[in-house]
Amino acid sequence: MSILGRWSLAKKVAICVGTLVLVVCVVGYLAFARYLASEDTQAVKWDFSTDLATALQSGLDAELTANPGRNAAALYVIAPGLDLDAGFVTGFADPEAKEPMTLQHDVRVASVTKSYVAAAAFALEEQGALSLQTSVRDSVSPELVALIEADGYDVDKITLFHLISHRSGIPDYASHLLYQAQIVGYDLWGHGPEWTVRSQLEFVLKHEDPLFEPGTEYAYSDTGYILLGDAIENATGQDLASAVRAAIGFEALGLTETWWEVFEAPAGAHPRARQFVGGFDASDVDASIDLFGGGGLVATQRDVAHGMRAIVTGSMFGEPQTKMRMRVPTERHYGAGLYRMHFTPETCFGHGGFWGLLVAHCPEHDITVALTYTQANAGGQGYTLNEILKGLVARQEAQ
Repeated sequence: MSILGRWSLAKKVAICVGTLVLVVCVVGYLAFARYLASEDTQAVKWDFSTDLATALQSGLDAELTANPGRNAAALYVIAPGLDLDAGFVTGFADPEAKEPMTLQHDVRVASVTKSYVAAAAFALEEQGALSLQTSVRDSVSPELVALIEADGYDVDKITLFHLISHRSGIPDYASHLLYQAQIVGYDLWGHGPEWTVRSQLEFVLKHEDPLFEPGTEYAYSDTGYILLGDAIENATGQDLASAVRAAIGFEALGLTETWWEVFEAPAGAHPRARQFVGGFDASDVDASIDLFGGGGLVATQRDVAHGMRAIVTGSMFGEPQTKMRMRVPTERHYGAGLYRMHFTPETCFGHGGFWGLLVAHCPEHDITVALTYTQANAGGQGYTLNEILKGLVARQEAQ
């Protein structure tokens, strides 16, 4: 082998070793960060024997006292039967600066965005702008279709409904360990990559194989939602942020504190609360990691609650059956942009978001609850929502 050939081989080996070291270091850091914040979730029994406002604030305070690793919490409850439309907060939006959490703080809602994108797609279908039975070939941008098809997928069989219900067989880029390592690793060294729909798609196609034939199984996939977002842009001729805003009717629904990060810069936007993954402050990680339909929205807790309430009740739809199409689960309690959630009082519908958010609307008692912890590793949101719903339903039925 020539000297030049040896140098080329040595360079490739060095790059591979360097990449491996980076991944190992980042994975180790993530594990350590999670360990720093890991704690056994302490269950708190909520006492609804006092007036509702006191009970909800006291319960939220007790939750944070028992689980200080959650950093901060914001709760919003809508219960017309109890004449309640109010929010509650505790903890620090910025723990280092000791800035108190308020209802005016925005948070990245992550995958809760999927409910809005799905609702927009259904609304556009009602308007005749697109059909959820359309194939990926006929709805997604040709350059993306070419990538998918070249990787062995049948783009004529995968429909928009498969994307919206996580039944396309295309894997999730966001949960891949190497993707997460790149995000945090580059950010730690101060030069985070900007992602695009194309680069996220290329990443998952490079690292994963097709999971199953379209429509035969369920596998949660952010990849499906960025392709759905692309299809919505093609159908409307608008960017995704504008298309979703118009299809759902943010202004008509009073969602004045919901906006798409990067693509929308509303005047007078509220400050964002710091959001953590274990001991790692992920607030300044580039928004493009989760921006193109699987996530992307930023909102106050009030708007999170009112937005999900509007989606589950179908406020933006012309046909009553449309909201039922979103609710009916295909597999694993997931419908089309909504989870079916079984709480003690009743079955509710909503979604969770990676950064510590869970929101649900419960049709039988007409109650909506949105809860955010600013710690992604916090856990316990489901238990807390169940406690709150039990208390609210008991009070409502006692009237």
